Amino acid sequence: MSQQESALVLITMMMIAIMLSSSQALSIFIPSQQQRPPTVIPEPSSKPLLPVLLMHGVTVDNNSMTYLRDFILESNPGTIVLSLPCEDRLGSLFHPMAEQLELFAQLVEQAKAQYGFRDHHLICHSQGGLLCRSYLQMYPKHTVRVFVSLSGVQNGEFGIPGDKSWEIVLKDKFPFLWNMTADEIYAVFYTDAFQKLVSVANYWKDPYHMDSYRQHSQFLAIMNNDSTTVDYASKYHFRENMLRIDKMILNGSPQDEIIKPYFSAFFDYYKYDSSSNALVTESMKLQSFYINDVFGLKTLDREKRLFIQRVPNVTHKEWITNQTLYELYMRPFLY
Repeated sequence: MSQQESALVLITMMMIAIMLSSSQALSIFIPSQQQRPPTVIPEPSSKPLLPVLLMHGVTVDNNSMTYLRDFILESNPGTIVLSLPCEDRLGSLFHPMAEQLELFAQLVEQAKAQYGFRDHHLICHSQGGLLCRSYLQMYPKHTVRVFVSLSGVQNGEFGIPGDKSWEIVLKDKFPFLWNMTADEIYAVFYTDAFQKLVSVANYWKDPYHMDSYRQHSQFLAIMNNDSTTVDYASKYHFRENMLRIDKMILNGSPQDEIIKPYFSAFFDYYKYDSSSNALVTESMKLQSFYINDVFGLKTLDREKRLFIQRVPNVTHKEWITNQTLYELYMRPFLY
């Protein structure tokens, strides 16, 4: 099988896995007594929040945020809550992140003009979390007050989405997929053609081939200022732009079955350890973009404006379909 065929097969597998997950998006999140938080019944407030803009993830559209929109309106009636139609199910995968970012910025400005507001909040899920983070550091005139990332792929992806039930289906339908090597994936994803075609390729971060990532990634390496050729952080004033916000909230769960590794949601990531020939976890505070305060993360942390919430036993879709999670891990930060 050629490298291009292997990559196309990988994309197909990822789409099937994620679409299978969306079929479970309406399932009810029921906390256990020991491990999950108790169900929270919202107490409606008479005071609306600042407008809240919602951004969906990959292979879904803005309708995927309907439950979350309703939770916000139930808690704070009268709030302007808009789920931005930034690409459809296929467009969110087969358009590069840079194009999606430009469209997202246009939609934000259109919403502000149409509804007549200035300051607002952002709640962004999955791929949308990275998209929104990139918007905050690229656009100097943004007016975001609180940014909430829900299992956002903030520091890259290195793995195939799915859980055991999906794996059984995929192995049954496509047994040859499991012979594909990481070399085949990175070699195709880091080509110019795939960087300009597939959103996931834009934030594919292979810890075994970091030089290739730094040289060829056309999105994440730019947003993390990992590029070997241009200092994008200085060119676009990442730090100054990001620090316009009041707070950044990073939510994620060890049981997330889509984001690989799950701790990418907190800016942690894999690092290849040559002495053990294995991948180890490198925390956010050891990442070069944190040490150098490339986009203000270190400052937000130091000023206690960065909140990291690791919540056990939450699957990927539950962040946008479960009211208890909204009440406990999102609503307290909004005003």
